[in-house]
Amino acid sequence: LREPTSVVPGDPLVVWLTYKNGSAKPASSFVVNNPIPNQVEFTGLGENSGWGVVSVDGGKTFGPLAALKVTGKDGKPRAAIPYDVTHVRWSFKQPIAPGTGGTLSFYGVVK
Repeated sequence: LREPTSVVPGDPLVVWLTYKNGSAKPASSFVVNNPIPNQVEFTGLGENSGWGVVSVDGGKTFGPLAALKVTGKDGKPRAAIPYDVTHVRWSFKQPIAPGTGGTLSFYGVVK
């Protein structure tokens, strides 16, 4: 993978988030809460999709995309779709050992 030097609307993206526990103690109850940039349309979770959840209300509530609803243009509730996603969240179930870390990712396209 490489970092793009320029992008245009419609270009696919993989957004990588790197984390590391720089302390001398395990990091427990660690949560990564990442807003989707305004210039990016979310299209899916990366290889860590089994435990990532999303928000469609500006980060107030989170859950699997299939379980979320939004208000449609007609004022009626409808099932949320990737376009509606405003944030991605990963909550670590296990502590992160000192000096260790990893990466998380999600997919999108340039608006």
